[in-house]
Amino acid sequence: MEQVELRNKIERAQQTMDEQQNLIRDLVEKVGEVDHRSGDILDEVKSIEQLSQDASLATAKGDQEVTTMTERMKKIYETTMVLTTQMEALFTVFDQTQKILETVQALGGQTKILALNASIEAARSGEHGRGFSIIAKQLKELADQSSDSSKQVDLNIRRLATEITTIASTTKDNASSTEEGMMQIRSLVDSFSAIRSTITELTMHNRKVFEEADSLHQMSAYVRSLSEPIARNRIIISEGLEAAELTAQE
Repeated sequence: MEQVELRNKIERAQQTMDEQQNLIRDLVEKVGEVDHRSGDILDEVKSIEQLSQDASLATAKGDQEVTTMTERMKKIYETTMVLTTQMEALFTVFDQTQKILETVQALGGQTKILALNASIEAARSGEHGRGFSIIAKQLKELADQSSDSSKQVDLNIRRLATEITTIASTTKDNASSTEEGMMQIRSLVDSFSAIRSTITELTMHNRKVFEEADSLHQMSAYVRSLSEPIARNRIIISEGLEAAELTAQE
């Protein structure tokens, strides 16, 4: 009776060992799958890290180019504003020159009147006013030349003023476009800053994933290392149970 009970216990123990063996085999298979997947995750994380580094380098290069572009646009804008100020000063000079020409033309008109009056007086004086008549004629010619020169200068100044007005208008448009370009560059700088922040956040998250995947990989290796002595112990126990069963049958 005792031998039968002992045999039953041995059989149950053997069944339990077989079940444990199956469980350990399944565990090893699952651990192998997890280990393989964690290896894939590590490779993917490394690829993402490389992409993040490339993106960081590209962003840094973009920042440098934007900074250079900003400095150039700033210099263009400053030069444009200086040119605008100089043109405004030139317009002031034109106004003053115009007033001077008007004065010269007025003086020329008065000179003509004086020359005409002198001619009349010279004619009245007869032979005695002949010399004075010559002077009056020269005054009239000088007044005519002065008037013609003033008109020509006035015409040239008006043409020049028109051209400068066009240039000034174009310069102001360029200044406005440059200012808009600087605003767009500032917006681009903000975008690069946002991208850089996202890359930094992605890098930190990627490192955490890498650490978790690496821990999982190490844990899988540890479990796999434990399964080997468990399997050896199971063989030893199984052999012991078989020996005990043979003893119980005797």
